[in-house]
Amino acid sequence: MVLAFLRAERRGLNAAWVENAVAADPGWLDNPQLDDEAENARRVDVLQPFRGYKASPGEHPYIFAGFPTDVEWWEGLQSRDDIEDLYYGREQWSEVTAAHGRQVRNVAPLVHELASPTRETVAAIEEAIRAGEDLEPLIVCSTGPEGRHVLLEGYKRATAYARVLEPETEVRALIGYSSAMESWLSSSPPTGPRLARNLKQYSEIRTHPRVEIVQGSPIGR
Repeated sequence: MVLAFLRAERRGLNAAWVENAVAADPGWLDNPQLDDEAENARRVDVLQPFRGYKASPGEHPYIFAGFPTDVEWWEGLQSRDDIEDLYYGREQWSEVTAAHGRQVRNVAPLVHELASPTRETVAAIEEAIRAGEDLEPLIVCSTGPEGRHVLLEGYKRATAYARVLEPETEVRALIGYSSAMESWLSSSPPTGPRLARNLKQYSEIRTHPRVEIVQGSPIGR
């Protein structure tokens, strides 16, 4: 998860911060050694200051406030319909979600009518999607496959996908599950069951009821 988050940040508003942090050894992002605990710790150290991941006492946890420590990370595929059923995370696009709610399907159709500078970024991502560019995976969290799924990272990409992704196309997502996730999701509105499909756990392949497993090797943590 940390690797995917940093790769996404490198293409966003925090690009300069990430590039500066890894300038001495870009391989941390471009050719990661995921079994190297020291390298993994360095990536956490880069993510922590501006996102609050694994914040120490006295440090601000930012978007990771209340985030559980026992999250199991899976790789999945999501269709446009799946993405429309996602919810924006806490404090994501608050000037818009305060008026239109936090479900992607309710906000995405309105984006170009909204008085928000984010709409220009979403428009640029839409063009990248139409051009077939491979974007970083969305990062989504829930209490389990049938719980409500909330965006941790990638709300602009999710909005663009909901607007222009072809119905038969699926895109990558990293999905974190923990039974203790409810406290992090607490400010999210309830919704009906949504099954995150085609899941592959990073550390091992395990069968989950009603889930089609995608075989593969670990790609992140």
